[in-house]
Amino acid sequence: MSSVDSEILMACATCGASIYREHIHRGLAGMWGGQMLCPACLKPKREPAPAAEPVSEALDSIPLAPVEDPVSEAAPESPPPPQPDTMAAE
Repeated sequence: MSSVDSEILMACATCGASIYREHIHRGLAGMWGGQMLCPACLKPKREPAPAAEPVSEALDSIPLAPVEDPVSEAAPESPPPPQPDTMAAE
């Protein structure tokens, strides 16, 4: 490695660490969100997010509220009450 390769090019926008030209050429350091990041700060951003915890299905069979049968609970239909005849008054 020559002195040109180890020359400090920039400082990390997150932690202030030195970023060498070699890091940029090797793809270890680079731009993320408009900021130059060192290898230590850039690596977590490039890694995929961890998978979400699986949802337990053990409680799926327990209803949150009592389930009522709408057909058996419905009141029998009755005809609407008679309406006054508004046309007869004229």
